[in-house]
Amino acid sequence: MPHQLNKFFSKSQDLSGKLIITEKENAELKFTLQQLRYESLTEIESLKSVINVLKGSMIDIENSSSIVVESLRKSNESMVSRIQARDQQIEALEADVRKHKTDLDKKDEIIYSFKQHNNHEIHNNKDENWTQVQPKNSNSTTETKASQNKPQVLLIGTSNTKGIQPEKFSSSYTLQKREAMTLADTEKTISQIKDPPNVLVLHSLTNDLKESAPVCVSHMKT
Repeated sequence: MPHQLNKFFSKSQDLSGKLIITEKENAELKFTLQQLRYESLTEIESLKSVINVLKGSMIDIENSSSIVVESLRKSNESMVSRIQARDQQIEALEADVRKHKTDLDKKDEIIYSFKQHNNHEIHNNKDENWTQVQPKNSNSTTETKASQNKPQVLLIGTSNTKGIQPEKFSSSYTLQKREAMTLADTEKTISQIKDPPNVLVLHSLTNDLKESAPVCVSHMKT
């Protein structure tokens, strides 16, 4: 019986020792787990902070990129508008140059026609104050419209212009004549014009120029 009790006590002591060891190990494990948990939480918070910083940086980059893109878009639109405006100005200038060139060509032709005519012998024709070339066929609507579209040339001159025959000039314009012997007659004739011609040719100052050329030139400038 004593032997059994000793054996029982021995087993109890062993179990107690193992229990103490187990509890100690459990305590150490709990401490280790708590430490690992704390370290993990700390690391997680740190990672969250880094992530938030990165998100903020990305937002800033996106905003900056949007501003740059918008600025480039507006700059491009402005340049396109300026180029279009410049193109329109160039087209308008080119059209204006073509128009002026056409007008100059017509006037050059008129001047050349007058020069050619003055080289011919002047004939005395019937005295008339006004001569106008009529279309060959007055009943032709086409010819009438063509005549209306031609440049109108008005020649105001002295009796020396009697030999000028309008119908012998270029067919590209319509020539009309009026007689004016002096500067005063010329002014009066010009003041009576209702429809201004495209070209006005003055040959009516011959008599006045012989007597007082400087006065005539100064007067015509004013």
